[in-house]
Amino acid sequence: MGIAISAGVDLAAVLGRLSESADRLASVAGAIGKLGQANPTQSPLVRKFAAAKVAANFTYNFVDLGGPIKGRIWDLRRLYISGPDPFTAVTGNVFVFVSAGVGLYPDSSTEPTNFPEIIGVNGTTTIPYRDVWARGTATLLPGERLMVGLKSVPNATVLWCYGQAVEWLESDAASWGGL
Repeated sequence: MGIAISAGVDLAAVLGRLSESADRLASVAGAIGKLGQANPTQSPLVRKFAAAKVAANFTYNFVDLGGPIKGRIWDLRRLYISGPDPFTAVTGNVFVFVSAGVGLYPDSSTEPTNFPEIIGVNGTTTIPYRDVWARGTATLLPGERLMVGLKSVPNATVLWCYGQAVEWLESDAASWGGL
């Protein structure tokens, strides 16, 4: 009889461990099933952006880095612009501004008549350019575009633009004090 009780206890212990393992496997399977699904977080999201530009034979070249869609706000955090090699200086100037539409600034040999909200200018005549903004200091609203202006960059020079913004729902703007 002692052997039967011992075997029953051992069997119960093994079945308990199997049940725990099955629960863990079910949890992992549930998590794997969520791979590829949209992130349920609505706001804020980190938005990274990048663009490349081959400088044309114009005095002014422009790069459109995009902007928030309707119902969203971008709070810009950082921007980095360099030539093909981040360790080699490129001759030219960088100015960063907010534009109220797409395609308003084609490459040109003459200075545009006006620049809207300028939010950054390099203080030297060489690139790379780096800028970092604190929360709420450089904000894009729906319909606005982040633009990079390049002046006097040698023809056919490849330039890379990288940046990051925190994207908020417009309805959440009060929660972060950005507007």
